[in-house]
Amino acid sequence: MILSLFGQPGSGKSTLAKEISKKFPGSLIIDGDELRKTLSNENFSRTGREKNIRAANSIARFIAQRESRLVIMAIVNPFRALREELKTPPTIDVFEVCLMSERNLRRDFHCSEFEIGKPDLCVQTDEPIQDSVDRITKKMQIF
Repeated sequence: MILSLFGQPGSGKSTLAKEISKKFPGSLIIDGDELRKTLSNENFSRTGREKNIRAANSIARFIAQRESRLVIMAIVNPFRALREELKTPPTIDVFEVCLMSERNLRRDFHCSEFEIGKPDLCVQTDEPIQDSVDRITKKMQIF
């Protein structure tokens, strides 16, 4: 299974991914910021973001198909079509969670073209972190 945590920079993706991974021993986190550094991709234009997202999608699908462990993607992923690409072909369960926050963090990296689409769950991350973790993991069990 792939858990896709997406949202604007500063919405809590990396923090939540780390906390959720504690509940799923052996899970793997693909963090967008870390992936950017690994790929030397500091391009935050649409083209740069798409390159980073496609790389994350490929890695997540590869690991989820080859191993029986949860892959947690913590990446801005603002384009609905690229999130749909992750689900095609539908051989892997993908649970999408849109994270939203009113905190004024990392606004200089925000994506003006952000498309929420129809995620499986939307979570306001200004609440205590454990509340967000509990909401996501409970909904994942139903999925």
